[in-house]
Amino acid sequence: MTTKAKREDDVETAAPRLTKDEMRAKIFSAQSMNRKTILVPFFGADIELRQPSVGEVEKLLDRETGKVSMVQVLIDHAYVPGTDTKVFDFADLDQLKTLPFNEDMSKVAEAVGQLTNVNVKAAEKN
Repeated sequence: MTTKAKREDDVETAAPRLTKDEMRAKIFSAQSMNRKTILVPFFGADIELRQPSVGEVEKLLDRETGKVSMVQVLIDHAYVPGTDTKVFDFADLDQLKTLPFNEDMSKVAEAVGQLTNVNVKAAEKN
């Protein structure tokens, strides 16, 4: 049986009636856990940025300003492409902060926006 349901974007759609357990199974399935990746040129090397989880996004956002910590993104979510090896670690924090915010950093910010649906550039302006 299907019912008409209004989605958040106010579009009516035919949605199958699912039980709570069916909904939870669908939401927490392995398929829904697949994370996107984006290859980004970064100061002469390509890095693979991986989509953070909801909890990780909360960690990346400054609660007072709503800004994303670009350095934390690089430490936590930049990988050697095709591997599980992180490019940076906490010991790189101060050195990452000295990098110029140039075109490469803007590309990282754009990729983070695509991976998280957070408008990084707008958050930077506030």
